[in-house]
Amino acid sequence: MTTLHVDEDAVWREALAGLRGEVVELGCGDGRTFPWYPPGVTGVHAFEPDPSLRHDARGVAAWTATPVWVRDDPVEDLPLARGSIDGAVLRLLLHRRPAAPVVAELARVLRFRGELVILEDAGPDPLAAVRAGGFTVEDTWSVRHPTGMRVLGRAVR
Repeated sequence: MTTLHVDEDAVWREALAGLRGEVVELGCGDGRTFPWYPPGVTGVHAFEPDPSLRHDARGVAAWTATPVWVRDDPVEDLPLARGSIDGAVLRLLLHRRPAAPVVAELARVLRFRGELVILEDAGPDPLAAVRAGGFTVEDTWSVRHPTGMRVLGRAVR
């Protein structure tokens, strides 16, 4: 695993660049990733458990080029059909929620060979949870952040 020392916005721009179609983002936080979705993304279903962060995310979603729907449904029970989503983003959520049901729900809604972009705190090992949920992890990097190490990766279902 390589350690990157870069601007987080630049990391997100690059990480999201390969996504296309409809995307689900779990743990959208304050919406800071929304402006970095590439033109090939037709819409983002964004979920955030924290009400204050969700409120902030709605403000950002209102001015982004990509349509973003910030939802307050539980991340373990998404109101999306099986295999209906082309790509997914898992962002700083697994330390706030039990990993197994979150990853299982991502596997349910993501189409076969759909791409998952991961940015999670380094411990406990988020990649182990993603692998246990039926994903194949393809690339990983560690990112040094002021609050600690983070793991950035790509996986496919």
